[in-house]
Amino acid sequence: MISFSRPDTLHKRLNLPTLVWKKIPAAPSFASAEPSHWNGSAEEAAKALRSLIAEYPEIPEPYNNLAVIEAGMGSLEEAVKLLDRALLLNPNFATALKNRGDVYLALALESYEAAAPSLSSNTELQQRLKTLRRLTAH
Repeated sequence: MISFSRPDTLHKRLNLPTLVWKKIPAAPSFASAEPSHWNGSAEEAAKALRSLIAEYPEIPEPYNNLAVIEAGMGSLEEAVKLLDRALLLNPNFATALKNRGDVYLALALESYEAAAPSLSSNTELQQRLKTLRRLTAH
């Protein structure tokens, strides 16, 4: 996710061209949406991003940022939906592509962990589980 300590350059960190940024009357809403997430209030940030999405549904970045918050709160399926929407708007949005991959890894890990107790002798599953745990370790 992006650090939002300098709202004056926020459009650059959100990968928004300056011309697009200037066309958005609510551009400062990006700045107001993000810092609250980093100050510990993911719910407030999510609410602000949802409001921004409602007002400007054609901008992919808020979908991506909201997806990161949703994934962080454990709503992985919702995160996938948001990332899919961001990628529908901009199929080349590399950050959203990377984040969707991360969410898919987390979903795979959840599935493998749920299956592991019943399939403890399945070496293929155990190897995949070990690999995913290594990949997703923070």
